[in-house]
Amino acid sequence: MGDMEIQTLKEVVMEIKGDVKEVKDAVARLHLLMVENYVTRKEFEAYKEQELSSRRWWVTFVVGAATVAMAVINVANHFLSKFMTR
Repeated sequence: MGDMEIQTLKEVVMEIKGDVKEVKDAVARLHLLMVENYVTRKEFEAYKEQELSSRRWWVTFVVGAATVAMAVINVANHFLSKFMTR
């Protein structure tokens, strides 16, 4: 892997870590609400599942976009290296 690909992967991992932290914070806030009986357990579980589904979609999208970007960079690099050696 090239340095650029590694840097891209590091950025994606940092974004995922940020998303995980946001989900943890949301769950912690909702846990407080549940303890105070403002939200029923069923509503809390439904909201938590919805949040996780949303985060999974975005994480999948970000990883897919990064993969496509790396593939385009690799193809461009391949053609440019062939062009430069002639």
